[in-house]
Amino acid sequence: MKNICCIILCGGKSKRMGQLTKNYPKNLLKINNNERIIDFQIKKILEAEVRKIFFPAGYKFKILNNYIKKNYENKKFVVKNTGVNTTISKRIKKIINLIEDNSVIILINGDTIFDLDLKKILNHHFKSKKMITISTYAFMSTFGLIKIENSVTKKFEKNIRMKKIIDNDNNSYLINAGISVINKSFLKNFNYESKDFENDLFNYAINKKQLNIFSINQMLYQFDTQKDLENYKSKSK
Repeated sequence: MKNICCIILCGGKSKRMGQLTKNYPKNLLKINNNERIIDFQIKKILEAEVRKIFFPAGYKFKILNNYIKKNYENKKFVVKNTGVNTTISKRIKKIINLIEDNSVIILINGDTIFDLDLKKILNHHFKSKKMITISTYAFMSTFGLIKIENSVTKKFEKNIRMKKIIDNDNNSYLINAGISVINKSFLKNFNYESKDFENDLFNYAINKKQLNIFSINQMLYQFDTQKDLENYKSKSK
């Protein structure tokens, strides 16, 4: 596992969190009395025996850096200030040279927590012999969905788990879970001027027939807004 590392994306301003992120970056928000988003993520990463974690930080960099130094002393963690208004592509560009050339990178969104054993997605990645593995999951629609069959409205339901979305042309779409595995070598020719890292990289992998899909069946929760955090806390009580 020595050539496997993790990048946790954590540099954005998280404006949709409102006042909660006025003084702290989003990944330092508490999801319960004793644990923050970042603590949950680090615990899962260490359980998978991955020891090197990189944090391309930006907004409230000093606060995040001090937290990591205080709570994870002697760990192989690197917190690098990549700027406040930097794109994800350029954040990764600023840390990629710190990662060994033959490495495999687990890329995790900084606002995502999960029960997944990361060894499972790593094993799936290695067996596929592809350069990139994207995870997908079934998300919970708390606001409700309207079921339509043959243009006729049939039913309204709340709290529905959706594994895929079907559009009007009967195309199916899986939902990105925010956890992926990438061979560093595949990033060699990537254009870091890209304004949308995931869109451009994943579509490039599809064109090269190098994209693998891994389905997550365990709990996965993404904190995009203050309401997401409140809902998670209320369900966890």
